Amino acid sequence: MNISTKQYTKALYDVAGDKIETILNELNDIKDSISTLKPLLLNPQTSDEEKFDVLHQSGLSLETANLLLILTGDRNLDKLSVIYDNLNKIYQEKNQVLEVEVISTDVLTEDQIKNLTASLEGKYHKKIILKTKINADILGGMIIRIGDEYLDCSILNKLNQIKASLSK
Repeated sequence: MNISTKQYTKALYDVAGDKIETILNELNDIKDSISTLKPLLLNPQTSDEEKFDVLHQSGLSLETANLLLILTGDRNLDKLSVIYDNLNKIYQEKNQVLEVEVISTDVLTEDQIKNLTASLEGKYHKKIILKTKINADILGGMIIRIGDEYLDCSILNKLNQIKASLSK
């Protein structure tokens, strides 16, 4: 049977209950490093019970361990990242949360993070989760991504705009 990522996501959301944040954190940690778990999960000589014990003893919740075993059994382990994205989207919608990515040349100070978060919460009327990244290539300023919105206030962007206007 071919199960869609939406079906996996809905089933996981239904069983997650108040563990949703824990499961999201676990899936976020696992999705980028799934290759380290594949030798265990794909080993036909290891029983599902042994796999489950190893996963659960490593600190994963029952729900996350079961999901990994189900995805492995269905040969859908490659869908883990999409399932995480879908689950995170549902969680954010239900809890009025907005994830914002901020790219800057330097680490933002606590005051900058606090002010930016407060400003965005005032504008969007949602709880803001700020994720910061460092990229020295933008030369200064910052780039802010909010869902499909993209605000490029970097010096690199300003220089490119000036260059484009001068070449016209």
